[in-house]
Amino acid sequence: MSLQLFPTPPSISPPGSPHHSQTGNLSEGQVDLSQSGDGERSSPSPASSPGDDNSLTAHHPRTGNKRAAEDLTQFAVSTSRRVRLKKSAEKELNLVAKFSAPQREIWTAAQILKLHDRLEEIQPAEAKWKIPQTLLDKIEHYTFTGLISPALPFYIKDSTPIKLIMGILEKHPAWGYTKEVKNDKSKADMVKLRVQVRLTDRRAVIKKAILLSLGPELQPRNNTASSKRVEAVRLDIVKLCTIIANEHSSTEAVVTVQMCARFAFLRHVFMQMLQKPELADASYWPLVDKQLDLLRGQYMDNPDGITCVLTMMLNNDWHDYGQPDIRDDLEAGAMPNAKQVVADSAAGGSFVDEDDH
Repeated sequence: MSLQLFPTPPSISPPGSPHHSQTGNLSEGQVDLSQSGDGERSSPSPASSPGDDNSLTAHHPRTGNKRAAEDLTQFAVSTSRRVRLKKSAEKELNLVAKFSAPQREIWTAAQILKLHDRLEEIQPAEAKWKIPQTLLDKIEHYTFTGLISPALPFYIKDSTPIKLIMGILEKHPAWGYTKEVKNDKSKADMVKLRVQVRLTDRRAVIKKAILLSLGPELQPRNNTASSKRVEAVRLDIVKLCTIIANEHSSTEAVVTVQMCARFAFLRHVFMQMLQKPELADASYWPLVDKQLDLLRGQYMDNPDGITCVLTMMLNNDWHDYGQPDIRDDLEAGAMPNAKQVVADSAAGGSFVDEDDH
C-alpha cells in the first residue's frame, strides 16, 4: 500500500446537488443552482437578473431565486470560514453566491485575466535581474586569486573556496552583492552558482598547467589528445607560476616565493598520484586537500614546521625541474598585490577591504 503524501479534502457538495444531505428536502420539480433533475444545465433567460424572482425558476412556479440564493449564500459563508478567507474576500464571495451560473462564469474569467495581468507585472521583473558587471568582474578576479593563494586551506573540501569568495563579496556591497541581493534567495543563488562555476573552471586550468609542466614523459597514457602531448614541457617552478598568473592577466597577480612553494607542493602531489599505483584511482583535488589536512595536523602547534616542509619541497622541485634565476625570474621580496592580499586574508579567516591595500 503506497503512502499518500497529501491530505484528502472533505467531500463538499453544494446545496441542491444530488449528493447533498439536504437534497431530499427539495420538492421533486425544484431545480438546483447548477443542474436540472435530468442532468442538463439550467440557465436563466437573457433578460433575467440576479434580483429577478423568476430568473432561476425552471419547473416549479413556487421555486424562485430568493430561496436558492439564500442556500448558496450559506454555503459561501461556511466555505469562507473553512478556508479562512479575509473579510473583504468573504464579502465578495457572498455577492458571487447570488450570481446566476453564467454570471459566475464571467466573474471567474475576469478573475483569471486579472491574475494573468499581475503575473505579467511580476515575472519580467524577476527575469530581468542580472548579476551587475562590476560584481561579475570581481568574481573573475577573486575566484582566481583565491585559488592561487598560498594560504588557501582547501581547494574542494567543505566548499571552502566558495565560502571565502562569498565572504569577500559580502564585505564589499558596493560591488553589487548587497543585503537586498543576499536576502533574495534566487539572486543570491545566482551569484553563488557563478562563483562555483568559475572556481571549477579555474581549478581545471590550474590542474592542466601543472600536468603539462611535468613534461611529456609523465603525461597519462590514456591522454590521447595530441595537442596536450605537444604542449607538455618541463618547466621550473617560477615559469609554471608565471604561466598560471597570466591565465588572468587583468588581475596582475604577482609571483611570490610563497606562491612558488605552494605550487611546488601541488606539483609534487600530482607527480605522486601519477607514479604510485595505489593512487591510480584518486581524484587530484580531494587528494591535495587530504595532504594539506595531514600537513597541518602534523604541525598543528608548530607553524615553522610547515614552512620547513614547504621549503624542502621547493628545493626538491628546483632539483627536479631546474632552479630558476631568482634575480631574473622572481623579484627579491616580491609582495602580492591588493587583490592577492584580500584573498590571502580571507583564506586566513579575516575579510579586509580591498581599498585599504
